[in-house]
Amino acid sequence: MTILQIACELSFPNASSFGTFFKKHTGLSPKNYRMGAE
Repeated sequence: MTILQIACELSFPNASSFGTFFKKHTGLSPKNYRMGAE
């Protein structure tokens, strides 16, 4: 699942808005979070 797909599923208007929200709450970008989870 892409970041854009996740953003859409959570009703964010775009991936950038989701990324900003995600980083504010986790301290990591979605990409960096995903890379650390692998």
